[in-house]
Amino acid sequence: MMPLNLMFLFAFTLAAIGTLLIGKPEKITSFFRRRYLARSKFIQKWPGSNMVMKTWYPAYLRLMGSVCWMFALVLIYAIVLRLSK
Repeated sequence: MMPLNLMFLFAFTLAAIGTLLIGKPEKITSFFRRRYLARSKFIQKWPGSNMVMKTWYPAYLRLMGSVCWMFALVLIYAIVLRLSK
């Protein structure tokens, strides 16, 4: 079992990542699109690698940000329950 300090740090990191994904999806999308276009054609031909070029990618990032937030909240809730015992 992970020590509570590491669990809290992991939950805080997940919450921070979720905040970035929810708050700045256009900036993150443009960064990933620039990286994708700068790679070689061999990398661009990998299955699923063109996902960053889809129009729904910012919505996907927001969804993943909310999933990160939910998981972080579950971890924090578990930590609080463990500390209260």
